[in-house]
Formats: sequence, structure tokens, C-alpha cells
Amino acid sequence: MCLKKEILPTPRIKSPRSPWRQMLRQPIKPRLSRKIIKSARVNLNSYWHKFEELASSKDSISVIDNEINDNIFNEWKHFNNQFSNWEFRINLLLKQQGVLDLLSEDAPEDQSEVYQKFLKSDVKARMIIIQCDLEDWVQSGSSGDDIDFTVFEQEDIEIFEPKDLNLGSFVLVRFKLTGKRSTTTYRYVAKILEILSSEEYEIQCYKTANDEKTVFYPIENDISTINQCDILGKLPEPTVEDKGRKCKTIFPGQVDISEQI
Repeated sequence: MCLKKEILPTPRIKSPRSPWRQMLRQPIKPRLSRKIIKSARVNLNSYWHKFEELASSKDSISVIDNEINDNIFNEWKHFNNQFSNWEFRINLLLKQQGVLDLLSEDAPEDQSEVYQKFLKSDVKARMIIIQCDLEDWVQSGSSGDDIDFTVFEQEDIEIFEPKDLNLGSFVLVRFKLTGKRSTTTYRYVAKILEILSSEEYEIQCYKTANDEKTVFYPIENDISTINQCDILGKLPEPTVEDKGRKCKTIFPGQVDISEQI
């Protein structure tokens, strides 16, 4: 008698929820994220509360300026290895407190292309205020329900025409998967590994590492050949942090990799 082998359906694996949402919905427990938050706060601790108090009034802008020049500037300079553009971070704090923009004297002129890049230059800087807010919550041990949690929304990254592509260029590509009823288009961030011809490239695809879709890691052994027509655009040069086998790639804005049916 021949027994038929029962084929079970493949279980669906739910994508992990945002670590920030998880932290806000459940009591804090000792974990790696706690260490990250504390390290982000340590060099700011001596001036943070004083500066936040000064920033609560628009009449204090001149006083804030003196505080920055006399006391805070050297402290913020220590972040240059991790966070560029300290003036931009101070701007974020002032905006959060309802204070007018405060830029240094050597800041680019308003409305210029350089000025816009100055305001958007540091993706990591958008997280520092969130990290500082969360650090207070970690110490209090609350559930996070009563926290005024400010999130700075990422703006979509500017995508250029796929021209002058070179080895090492980052591009946004598409892969079409045709099913019985519909065709789904998947978007991926990819790096050009080899130029096979004027219309054909060898690429390595990357996967996103955060909900903001600004940080990406290469997918091991995910190397494909793609035609020029499937390259949606050329991405701006990212910041690359080499961490052994994983190469952390950070873009200055959100990359749209949403699926389309």
C-alpha cells in the first residue's frame, strides 16, 4: 500500500516589528539597545538639561549662541567621528522647542542647494534626540505610554537618472515576479560589481536594516545580472562603515523599496 506524503503549507514568517515600537509598548529590560542609548547620551549629559532650558524661549537665542560658543562647541566636536555637522543637531533641538533656526556664521546661504544639503546632511543626527528622550525612559522604567515621543520623518532620497554608472555605484533596481493572476515588482538597493556591457551589469543586492529605510547591508551571495532597463535610478553616494563581514551603508534619506503589484 502506497501512502501519500502530506505536504504542509509553508509557515508565514512575520517581519520583525520596529524595535522602537516594541520598546514603547512593553516594560524595558536590560538589552543591547539600552547600552546604545546610554552611549549616545554620555557626552551630552553635562550640558543637555541646561541647554534644553535655554532653548525653551525665543528670547534666549542670543544666550544660547553664547552657550554654544563658550561651552558646548567643544563637547559637540567629540561627535564628529560618529555624527557630522554639530550645528544641524542643535537646529533639531531648537525646532523641537519651538525656537527659530540657529546656524553658524559659516553656514551656507538660505535656499541654496548647498544649504539644503546642510540641513539634510546627517541621517544619524535625526536619531540623537530620540535616543536622549528614550534614555530618560530607560532610567525611569516606565512602560512608555505617557512619553511625548518625537519622531523626525525621513524625506525620500533624491534618485538620479541611471547615467555614467561605474563600478561601486549604488542603484535602485527592480525585479518582476509574474504569478498566475498578477505581477509583483520588487525594488532593491544594489551595488554594481561589474559592467558586462553597455546594457548589462552584475550587481549585489542589499537589504534594509531599519524602518526608516536609510541603512542597508549587503545580502551575501545575492549576485545577479540585470539589464539597463531594470535600473530605476542612480542613488547618491552613501556613507559606508566597514564592520568586518558586514558593510553598513547609510543613505542621506529614505529609499523607496516598496513592492508594487
